[in-house]
Amino acid sequence: MKIINPHDQSVVGELSVSTQQDVKKAVKKAKEAFGGWKDISVEKRVAYIKKFREKVAKNREKIAKLTTLEMGKPIQQSLDDVDGELLFLDYYIKNGAKFLADETVLKNDKEHFRVTYEPYGVCACVAPWNFPLSYG
Repeated sequence: MKIINPHDQSVVGELSVSTQQDVKKAVKKAKEAFGGWKDISVEKRVAYIKKFREKVAKNREKIAKLTTLEMGKPIQQSLDDVDGELLFLDYYIKNGAKFLADETVLKNDKEHFRVTYEPYGVCACVAPWNFPLSYG
């Protein structure tokens, strides 16, 4: 599939369209990776998100330029989109451990009820084409 710049109809790039078998293989690999991910501490997951954030920040201009070429939106809007995602990542880096901490909802001499957060597993997401970094 060709990715066409809507501004001048030039080809920005090409990608292959996934077959049903490709999707099954990707889901299988994601499930295998999830087995290790769910056992990683929240602190370590936050460290991975920090590394991802660093890569996004380092490639901010490249990401924005590619977004502009793919969608035809003004470069400043694409830069703002990347900056918004960096803020989103900052928020979860700062608060993720707190949000995922076990919660005691009732505790007395006989009972102790708590909520424990665990990774959900493999899921699919259809991201908006005009905000390629957004997923939540």
